[in-house]
Amino acid sequence: MKDLSQIDSKEALKYKNIFVVITIIALTLFLVRKSYVENQENIRQIEQKVSRLEESEEKIEDWTRAVVEYGGIVRDFFGDDPQDFKIYVENAGRKSGITINSLRPSQQREDFYYIASMDLNVSGSYRELLNFIEELEKHSIYVENVNFREGGRRGAIADVSLKTILIDE
Repeated sequence: MKDLSQIDSKEALKYKNIFVVITIIALTLFLVRKSYVENQENIRQIEQKVSRLEESEEKIEDWTRAVVEYGGIVRDFFGDDPQDFKIYVENAGRKSGITINSLRPSQQREDFYYIASMDLNVSGSYRELLNFIEELEKHSIYVENVNFREGGRRGAIADVSLKTILIDE
C-alpha cells in the first residue's frame, strides 16, 4: 500500500473518478428506488380507484335495469321502510283534501330494493284528486292506474294503483 504522499496526480485523478462514478451510481440507485416506491404507491391508489369505479358501474347497471324495468321509478325518498311509503301517501291525501276509503299496500323484495305497490280507493273533488296524484308524482311514485267515477256530493271516487322503489341501504 502506498502512502498518500507517494500517490501522483494521475493516480489521484483515477481514484477521484472512481469515487465520482460510485457516488453517481449510488445516487442513481437511490433515486430509482425512491421513484419505484412512489410509483408502487400510485399504482395501489389507482387500483383502489378502479375497484371503486367497477363497483359503481355495477350499481349503475342495476339502477339502469330498474329504471328500464319499472318505468323510471327510481328514488330513495322513502329509504327501506315500506311503512314510510304508506305514511307519505296518507299525508299526501290529507294535504290534498281527499278521503282515503281503503288502502292495500304490498311489497316485493328484489336484490337491493323493494318494489312497493299500493291500491287505494279515494274520494274527493276532481281538483283534490288531481292535486293528490301530482303530489305523489313529485316523489317518484308512479301512478299505474286511475279509475274515476261519480262520487255523489264529494265529486268523484277513484281507484288508484301506485308503485315505487324503496332502496335497501
